[in-house]
Order: sequence, then structure tokens, then C-alpha cells
Amino acid sequence: EIERLREHPDATVDLDTAARDNLVQALLGLTALEQENVLAKAAVRERGFGSQTASLVLDEKRALIRRTEALSFTPAVPIEHVGGYGSIRGLLRRAALTFTMEARSFGVDEAKGLLLVGLPGCGKDTLKRAASSVLGRALLDLDLGAVMGEGGGLIGSAELSIKRALQIATTTKCVLGLGEYEKAVGGMRSSARTDGGATSRVVGSLLNWLAEPHPGVFVIATANDVRELAPEQIREGRFTPIFVDLPSPEDRAEIFGVHLRKRSAGPERIRPAPS
Repeated sequence: EIERLREHPDATVDLDTAARDNLVQALLGLTALEQENVLAKAAVRERGFGSQTASLVLDEKRALIRRTEALSFTPAVPIEHVGGYGSIRGLLRRAALTFTMEARSFGVDEAKGLLLVGLPGCGKDTLKRAASSVLGRALLDLDLGAVMGEGGGLIGSAELSIKRALQIATTTKCVLGLGEYEKAVGGMRSSARTDGGATSRVVGSLLNWLAEPHPGVFVIATANDVRELAPEQIREGRFTPIFVDLPSPEDRAEIFGVHLRKRSAGPERIRPAPS
């Protein structure tokens, strides 16, 4: 497409090596037809290809992802909006350092991800969204329920859906969120009796993907009850399991402070409740 535009008298192609590399990276994860359509749209807007083409392609790519039922963008929250859990916040900051050029030059392996396990309402989803902010990557939530339903239940549609979703995640360099992980993979054992093995194949594809390194991708799974998970679904090679407990009194005070700051209220504005 780029070479074809070079021959067009009204189109300009002004791409240095860095801009070309950025454009190629932005196109990864799209099918050939999607790449052609996105490039054509970008060419019409810019009358060719230039330094902003990669940004336009990324915008179109985000729009395509939003139309994918299995994946959804989730807004990040600043790490300052997380009260307590200082050890996990520190762990996320250290994980972010493994994605830097300096770490890569020293041969440091990138952090793979975390499995946050704990009672409902303990801030696991907030920590997941904060990870997106700390790592500077978009948060894509994978919905395995939508994977199973995509394609109207046609044979093989779920397997194609999970393959497509993981391909997009791999090339987007994102934080991949797996909410309620134990429910998502819990139907694997009974899959042969309930859906002809479709769930087992989908979960198997996910577990195989989690076992492999994917540069630029950080996985955060959340679970309420680890007892529902098989050992192979939580082993160390896939992510690091972390128990998220009820906040301590000190953590609760910090959480309260976060809510006060979000509402522009200081401690001096707090009045004791009437007796």
C-alpha cells in the first residue's frame, strides 16, 4: 500500500525509519483486510503517509478492538488513587522498570503478571486499573464468557475468537485483565459433558498463551476463591499469585485519605457525628 501510494501524484509518503517502524508495529494484530482498510482511511485523511499515520492507525485499531466482544478497554486509574497495599504498589513499580530500554539492554526478563486473590471488595480491580497507569499501557479486559458466545455458538467459533483476542493482546503491548479468573476457567473439567469440549479447548489455548513470554504484555488476573482453580492454572510460570487481604487499620486510614483528597476535603473539615 505504501509503495503504491508513492506512485500517486497527489499523495505524499514522508516516513523515516522510526516512523515506518512505528507504523508497522501499529498494524500488528490486524488481518490483511483490516490493515488495508485502515491504511486507506489514514491515506485519505493525510493525503499520504507521514509521522502521524501510526497514531491514526492506532485510533482505528482501538475502534476495531471495541467492536470485538471478547476484549474491552478499561480506563486506568492513577496509582495515587489506591490506598494501602504498599507492597503491591511497589511490586507494580518494579514490574514497570522491567519494560524499560535500560532493563532490556541488561537482559532483564520482563515481568509476566500477577494473580490477585482475595475476598470481594478488597480493591483487586482497582489495583488492576492502577497497573495500567503505572506501566503506561492500555488495559484490555478479556471476557471468556463473550469468547464462548461469539459466533452464535457455531462449532469452532469460540476457538477462533480466543485466538483472535490473544493475537490482538500480544501485538498491542497492553495490560491484559482476566477478571474472576476462577469462574472463567472453572468449567474446564466438565466441558466434555456440557459443551462438547469447547470450554476446555478455549481455556487450554489461554493457559498455553500464558505460559509463553509475550514482550510488552503484562497480565493481571483476579480471583475470589483460589480453591476452584487447578494447580496448573495458577503455577508460578504463568503469573505470580498475591493474596489481597482486608486492609489493616493503617491501610484503611490511607484509603480514607484517598477519598478525602478526591473530594477536595482535608481532615480539618471532618466533624464528629452527633451523639
